[in-house]
Amino acid sequence: MSIEQDGRQRILRLINKLKIEANIFIDDRVLASVTNPGENWVGELYRVKATANEKGKTRIEYSLILKMAPSDLSYRRVFNATSLFHREIYFYDKIIPELMEIQRERGIKTIFQPFPKFYLSSKEYLEEAIVMDDMRAKGFIVGNHRRPVDYETALLVMKTLGKFNALSFAIREYKPEVYEEIKSNCEDNFLNSPAQYTMMGKLNLNLSKQTIATCGPGDEKIAESINKFAENLSFTFPDLAFQQEHEDYGVITHGDCQTRNFLFKYRTTSTCTIPEECCMIDTQISRIASPALDILFFVFVNTDKGLRSSHYDELIEEYYKSFSTFLRELECDPETLFPFTVLQSHLRKFAPIGFGFATWVVALNYKKPEEAPRKDELSEESLLKNFSTINDGRYFERMKDLAKDMVDYGYNFC
Repeated sequence: MSIEQDGRQRILRLINKLKIEANIFIDDRVLASVTNPGENWVGELYRVKATANEKGKTRIEYSLILKMAPSDLSYRRVFNATSLFHREIYFYDKIIPELMEIQRERGIKTIFQPFPKFYLSSKEYLEEAIVMDDMRAKGFIVGNHRRPVDYETALLVMKTLGKFNALSFAIREYKPEVYEEIKSNCEDNFLNSPAQYTMMGKLNLNLSKQTIATCGPGDEKIAESINKFAENLSFTFPDLAFQQEHEDYGVITHGDCQTRNFLFKYRTTSTCTIPEECCMIDTQISRIASPALDILFFVFVNTDKGLRSSHYDELIEEYYKSFSTFLRELECDPETLFPFTVLQSHLRKFAPIGFGFATWVVALNYKKPEEAPRKDELSEESLLKNFSTINDGRYFERMKDLAKDMVDYGYNFC
């Protein structure tokens, strides 16, 4: 894809910063935009080649990703771009090093590191950017956000989230001052953002009404449940957002666990292709919350009824098995720090947030590239109209199936 002149100039300024601060030299002739319209809402991604000279070593080649904040002021305001980029930079600059350090301190031999290597960032207004490894060059592939995941992918993500969450509890246990510092820098920047919360509230209401309109005979309980969610949205979300921020079992969460924010490396056998490694990206709304939030987000947004009917309980159990096994390796007691019964109660309690995210994220995931908003459609009104327009009937079936499953699980709608 071609790069507009303005985008190229912004990239060149960052390239110059890399040369000065990291001794990394990017060939500005090898620049390629990574994403199509609608594939990355709050960031412009570019794939680049770079080289560096290290002491005593020959010239080293790098494959990197440059992630830059959008420059359009209207788009930045609606999507709270400054806050989101500052949060992602903080995650790479502060949180990941602490996650690695606690493992070394507790004697973990094989370090769990499910993130790209981070090189450099910029917090300069309108020039916010992150430079990280291009995981595609290491054999990873981005998940397909337009299709529900299969069992093997869901299982791998659950195990990855389990280990990721275990590290937070270890930091809380052994380095409480570090945890408190992270907590103070990871307040909810999404549900507590007035512009985004207002937009999401209106969007969820519009989409819920459309889903209810597709309910037929026999769907009365589903329609009643979705309507209950929509009517209480303005009360439920602020209350649950406050509760999850002040949760006694709070951890560092990813916050945006949709398939497009996971990269997978696959192993091919004689009969099938199986995902064996998982890399998490895009931590712009990472926050302190219950571990249940990431589980609910991933399962509600990325799985279909067939997979949940066959494997939902198993996936929750595998999450906790991965969590508790790793937490014991970190010399902590999972039954004391986060019992399985508490996880189950949190899944029920925070389900409305999971359903709320699914309501609009699944809708956006079904949009085709040509349906993404244009740069001249960046007012809140035009974005709301665009996001509320559903041209794929599979969306409504997905949401009705999810509502039915929540009823069957005994989960809250408000």
